[in-house]
Amino acid sequence: MKQIIVSAPLGANRSGAIFKCTVEKRNCSHLYQPECTKSKVNLVFLFDGSSSMQASDFDKNKKFIWDIVTTLKNSSIEFAAVQFSKTFSTVFTFKDYVNGMAKKKLDEEKHMKSLTLTYKAIDFTLKNLFNNVESGADPEATKALVIITDGNPSDINTNEIQRCEKLNIARFIIGVGKIDNFEKLNKLASEPKESNIFRIENYDGLNGLLDKLQNMIYGIKGAQGRNYREELSQSGFSAASDKDTLILGAVGSDNWRGMLYEVTGSEAGMEIKDENLNKDSYNGYSVVVGRRGRVSLVFSGAPRSNHRGQVTLFKKMTHKWEAMSNISGEQLKLEKELEISESAQGRFGMTLAAVADLNGDQLQDLAVGAPLEDNRKGAIYIYLGNHEHGIRPKYSQRIAASSISKQLQHFGLAIDGVMDMGQDGLTDIAVGAQGTVLLLKTRPVVSISAKLSFFPSEISLNKFDCLGSSENAFAVITLNTCFSMTENTNSKGAVKSGLNVSLELSADAVRQDSRAFFIKEQKTSRSLMTSVLLNSEFSCYNHTVYMHLFSHRLLFSVLLDVWDSLCLPVVIPQNDPVLIF
Repeated sequence: MKQIIVSAPLGANRSGAIFKCTVEKRNCSHLYQPECTKSKVNLVFLFDGSSSMQASDFDKNKKFIWDIVTTLKNSSIEFAAVQFSKTFSTVFTFKDYVNGMAKKKLDEEKHMKSLTLTYKAIDFTLKNLFNNVESGADPEATKALVIITDGNPSDINTNEIQRCEKLNIARFIIGVGKIDNFEKLNKLASEPKESNIFRIENYDGLNGLLDKLQNMIYGIKGAQGRNYREELSQSGFSAASDKDTLILGAVGSDNWRGMLYEVTGSEAGMEIKDENLNKDSYNGYSVVVGRRGRVSLVFSGAPRSNHRGQVTLFKKMTHKWEAMSNISGEQLKLEKELEISESAQGRFGMTLAAVADLNGDQLQDLAVGAPLEDNRKGAIYIYLGNHEHGIRPKYSQRIAASSISKQLQHFGLAIDGVMDMGQDGLTDIAVGAQGTVLLLKTRPVVSISAKLSFFPSEISLNKFDCLGSSENAFAVITLNTCFSMTENTNSKGAVKSGLNVSLELSADAVRQDSRAFFIKEQKTSRSLMTSVLLNSEFSCYNHTVYMHLFSHRLLFSVLLDVWDSLCLPVVIPQNDPVLIF
């Protein structure tokens, strides 16, 4: 029975999950999920119900609390909540949360509308929740307290903070609005205070704190056995298959450094990672697989690496994956030698695509997207394959959105390069942009080589005035320039129209004065620039060379500049042909 593999990177509390489903999509079963060692966390929301907030703000407070609870519902965290003002109210306990009663009780909670007795509220929370097994608290659990308030405490600290420290309670403070003396709130937070205090202008700003606070909760200091490397891994964020193996991107692993997993069946995945990447690199954001002979290759995009973006090549060595090489986004240098990345928001490596052979070398090529480059207009980069290193270290072409249309945005958001849409024998590349898809048609690649020969094979001395008194010019030899043209790609007649080749012939190129020339009436015409049409695989052209005085040694060379109306890429030998006689 045919099956499809479905990734759910936000499943299993954002650690990610992989499912296998029948083609009819009516029956899915769990295939893989990263193993996370869970230790229980007791977390209490202590939220302000003073008269300084409006009823709508009180409702936003409750919604924010439940958004966090909902997001983290499949984790090892158990929640409770207390409203505080002049008096205190247990909104729901840990036991209520486990029994499914928390939402109903939170919705029914009424706004107290009185003073802000914060320290007494902490004392109430310690006695009635953290230190009370009847509330469902686990004495061995890691403890956390989230305080949401729009004002400074109206009371003073007796020993509440010291008791929290003794119990190793991580304390996060959210200060809302204009608070006169924020230093008083600093005393409520646990260390590091600069990371555990959040300031927002109004209660609307709570939504923007959701992800940040969630990450801080997962990183609670003292969470015994907590594997923060996997808890937010989002395994399956990207995926590619290699025979019977799945390669999964896990951008959130290891403090968002990111990594990949090689998964076979439901077994625990083998890690594929680059130890040199910084945190927040998002490695595994995109992934493609390939092969060089029997060797498996994996390309992984890390679009936030060093604020530039990076693509890393991994090669499987026996039973271990190793990072072999990487390519990075471009950088610009501004004033005062401050390096600012052209791809700082370009997200180089955000998308990757294995592209069918573009230049006819029988190797697969790679396309890399940077959809936020050039002020979010976007660009893609083409890297040609290489036998030894997988791909060449320098891109062969950068295609900027602005070179196609000024209206394009997020060009490179998606890439695919395996189809021949034009049925011309050449691969076409589909590139996604905001609201549109563009099809880039590739062109055939040809190789051109040039060969010089001459006749006669010997020059007669009878016509020369050896004393140098004659000013007459004589045709001494005929240069024969022959070109061979071979198409590297396998297009269907795309180069039949021929190529226009612009060439420069130089005589006696190494001497300062001229002894041979190409125009009889012009002694200084030691170079000849012309263009010829190559409309077959082998083309030859003749040019006459003149002299006044005989010299026993002359040097000729040809420099080629190839152009044609189709803008075809051309491969020209690196060493220009040279003839000496």
